[in-house]
Amino acid sequence: MTEAHIHPLARYIDHTLLKPQTRGQEIERLCGEARRFGFYGVCVNGRWVPLCRELLAGSGVAISAVVGFPLGAAHPLVKALEAERAVRDGAGEIDMVISTDNGARSRTTFAASAMRSAARRSSR
Repeated sequence: MTEAHIHPLARYIDHTLLKPQTRGQEIERLCGEARRFGFYGVCVNGRWVPLCRELLAGSGVAISAVVGFPLGAAHPLVKALEAERAVRDGAGEIDMVISTDNGARSRTTFAASAMRSAARRSSR
């Protein structure tokens, strides 16, 4: 019996490491654990996506990158560029942090604009 069978919920979990002081060896450990325990994916800051792509090649473990993390305060175009780069580097999923300081009336419109921009740029 593999360790993935010991942890039946693992295939539903994103193994995540988002602290700003993360080092390469921690990403290596994260990806190794994701493979070993059969996690659905890893979620990392965009700068680590290329290393994750290399470490997880052929494993079936998904790679997700955060955009606008941690505050969501960046301009939608900046988030779009960040998402585009992450996808180009190998991320299959984007977790975008939306701004919550735009007022209740405009929040939905602003968030939708940011997501549309990111999606357009990422699909090129």
